[in-house]
Amino acid sequence: MSPYFSFLLGGLIGILMTLLIEIVIQANRDTGIQIVEKPPELFGAVRQKVGCEFISDLPYHPKMVKKVLLQMDLEKYTTLDLQDLFWYVFKVHLHSKKEMIEFLKKEE
Repeated sequence: MSPYFSFLLGGLIGILMTLLIEIVIQANRDTGIQIVEKPPELFGAVRQKVGCEFISDLPYHPKMVKKVLLQMDLEKYTTLDLQDLFWYVFKVHLHSKKEMIEFLKKEE
């Protein structure tokens, strides 16, 4: 294959990729697809507020985790993320944010 042919082929591929990207962007605009911002990372936020160096330290500080969670806006996080955290720290499986808040407010 000659260098000139390789150059032309590379240019053609670049143009086609640019056109494809433009088509995808336009299709997203036409269909109303919106890119949703990912919810904040729950485990890292709790780890930082509790003062642990590692996420794996959280189960050793359940009272502090409860206190921190009561001060946080849990609506910013998905129910699935909260369920994962509650299982990891407290070994309980709760189905709704309402149950989780009741669990946090409950004295042991």
